[in-house]
Amino acid sequence: MERGAIVSMSKRILLNVGLLALLLGLALLVWRELTPEPNHGRLTRLSADAVDRIVIEPANGQMVRLTRDRDSWQIVQPRTLPASRFHVEQVLELLTARSAARYPAASMDLAAVGLDKPRLRVSLGDKSFVFGAAEPLTQRRYVLLDDEVFLILDSVSPFLLGPWWNFIDRKLLDIGHDIVAIELNGEDLLVGDAADQLVERWRNVSARIVRPLDEGEAQPHGQTVELRLANGETVQWLLLAGGEPRLLRPDLGLVYHVDKSTLSALTGETEEEVY
Repeated sequence: MERGAIVSMSKRILLNVGLLALLLGLALLVWRELTPEPNHGRLTRLSADAVDRIVIEPANGQMVRLTRDRDSWQIVQPRTLPASRFHVEQVLELLTARSAARYPAASMDLAAVGLDKPRLRVSLGDKSFVFGAAEPLTQRRYVLLDDEVFLILDSVSPFLLGPWWNFIDRKLLDIGHDIVAIELNGEDLLVGDAADQLVERWRNVSARIVRPLDEGEAQPHGQTVELRLANGETVQWLLLAGGEPRLLRPDLGLVYHVDKSTLSALTGETEEEVY
């Protein structure tokens, strides 16, 4: 083979190798742009102890605001009531949630993942979590935080999209209140050996559901229980033992749903423990 032909062939080979390297480089660049970056850390470095306010804004629901005073949480909007610590802690788990993938927000079509009109926004301190659609295959949720979009397992938004009163504390009494007297229709219940046990029931029992008393909801006749506390406060309850047992706090406008055995235990009719 002539020297010129060999040189020409070598140049073509080098050109082809160069073009192949260029194509591989472009393919790698495109792959990097389209492939989500694994996120092996927390969504934030913020500690739950550093958060003293929570704002929940459902797209089609009522805004809820909560604030922390030392170790206790309070609902401050739409009403001022003690908050359920368990449900607050569920929300705070967003701080330490881990994602399967993350994307720069600027590279995403936010409308395609439901973040142009988010279904929910949750603010924990100065961090705002914006909830979009679920990814079809894995059902992980697209969540916008700062300038990144994350894919996370979402166990909290169904609860947060529910009624605001889900956050009301289920306990019948605030922790720390000492009961000195319990009267059922004017009759003292704190007599005999079971007196201390009855006090502990009222201090520890939690309702299944606590909700506001509806404006048009009648308050039928029921048994009246009056608790007198060591601080001089008196708490009155109306006990309804029908097909749907519940306790009413007319002063708070709240209804506490319990089962029949719980209602019986609170009136001293049974010694069964129901915490």
